[in-house]
Amino acid sequence: MQNKKKSKDWEEQRKYRRRHLIYYLEVLDALDDSVFGRLIDITIGGIMVVSKDLKQKDKIYHLRVVLPKRIKGKKQLFLDARCAWCQEDSNTDSFAAGFELQNVEEKIKEIIKLLIDEFSFEDND
Repeated sequence: MQNKKKSKDWEEQRKYRRRHLIYYLEVLDALDDSVFGRLIDITIGGIMVVSKDLKQKDKIYHLRVVLPKRIKGKKQLFLDARCAWCQEDSNTDSFAAGFELQNVEEKIKEIIKLLIDEFSFEDND
């Protein structure tokens, strides 16, 4: 588990402005369909997930994100994501983890952009 200082360093290195979603989307492990967590925010380059389980830093996870509606004909996104950090969530008995998306195809980036445009709000933090 990482401390808050390391998490803050990751925030400063972020390339894209984080967008919070109006829905907490379900995230499943794409390999066995087990519940991975809930997607809290998203950018073209990464996601933040809250989960009941600690996630292993630097491990690449294969994820399936269930979309709130069909976007460009897709009801779900399959993403490979490297865990950049994981720490206890201060508000729950869960863990918050940041993931860097890996090898994202252009059509998936388009879906992420549309998801952000339609289902997100910008936090003023």
